[in-house]
Amino acid sequence: MPDYAPAENILVNVDRLNKLAYLGGMESLRIAAYDGDATQVSPEVNSVDQQGAATATMKGSVSKAKTYKADASTFENDSVAVAYDYQWAKGTVALNVPGIDEAVARKSHLRDPKQWSRQLDKALRAGVRESSWESLISKSTNKSQLIQVAGILTVINIMFDGLNSDKLISDDLRIYPRFLAINYIINKIAGNNFSDRKHSLIVGLGLDRYFAVDAATRLFPIIKDRKPTN
Repeated sequence: MPDYAPAENILVNVDRLNKLAYLGGMESLRIAAYDGDATQVSPEVNSVDQQGAATATMKGSVSKAKTYKADASTFENDSVAVAYDYQWAKGTVALNVPGIDEAVARKSHLRDPKQWSRQLDKALRAGVRESSWESLISKSTNKSQLIQVAGILTVINIMFDGLNSDKLISDDLRIYPRFLAINYIINKIAGNNFSDRKHSLIVGLGLDRYFAVDAATRLFPIIKDRKPTN
């Protein structure tokens, strides 16, 4: 951050950040900074008097700069032997310091720790959500995940067939536990430990984990200002 930013009065909840990264399916989360664009406001001419002097307003076109960039790595081992549930990505969130600097300047003076914390926290929380989406959903399309999704669709089809034939649940539903057992055995042979698994209520997709990250980043701050002591 710039020298005038009150870094000593800005606190980061590292434990909460670690938990969010874990929920987001990331084995690591790197927080960086970059020199991006600041929000640009182009004034427009409001009126011209009889002497030809123009008055301008600041309600013209606004080019709002993004205050963060986020991404997650693709899985290193895209094979059936290593299931999606055991694949962890490396996440990155980069904060646009000039853009955040400009946002602080518009809200308050540049040495206000409350505004610095608020703007940094807003950008970081949005970045964590985006990197979690990349990790859990966008880049999680390896072969094993596709097989698991196919298994889910098969089970849904079996259940509906059972309901349509006046059965509560089809007897063929026993196929799905067998599928999960085979999947477990494959991962044990491959040396994948159960404790290393991305546990999810939805087999093949981490939507429940993403929704947890989304809710937590909207309810709880990661960065806050240090309160003055009396």
